[in-house]
Amino acid sequence: FPSHDTSFDFPFEGALNHPIHEEGISDAVYKDGRGIETIGIGHNLKANPICKGSIKAQFLCNLNMAEEGAKKFVGNEKIWASMGDYRRLAIVSMVFQMGIGELMTWHKTREAIQQQNWKLASTRASQSKWAKDSFRGTPSRARRVCAMLADNKLVLREGQVTKCIWFIS
Repeated sequence: FPSHDTSFDFPFEGALNHPIHEEGISDAVYKDGRGIETIGIGHNLKANPICKGSIKAQFLCNLNMAEEGAKKFVGNEKIWASMGDYRRLAIVSMVFQMGIGELMTWHKTREAIQQQNWKLASTRASQSKWAKDSFRGTPSRARRVCAMLADNKLVLREGQVTKCIWFIS
């Protein structure tokens, strides 16, 4: 377990470990003894929503996994390195939304990527169930992501800005 933040003043060394031993660690939501949804190390979700720091940390973890999945989908390090930032971002975005398992079933899209035929890869992706699934609100997102795959240019929702919105409430 990582060392504790030195900005906190713990009364003694075991103060950090005791709650961990008592509560346990869970990476999934569970109901505690009173039936309250809890996660992590005794984090009561009813009384205390997840803090922004935890949301950001989980997002970065998910993004890292999506990038690893995207590299696996491309399947060739030289192509991954040369395909351009926004094409990489498009594939990372697909993995982030769908998961690598679903994307790995897109054999024709993957083949087009491995041939570096970006227009065809974009066309294949735009013909998928993902691109047409209005239940998840995906069609407009899919059009943007497919355009990024085709042209290696950033495409955002209308009205979005390219500045980082990470710290905006």
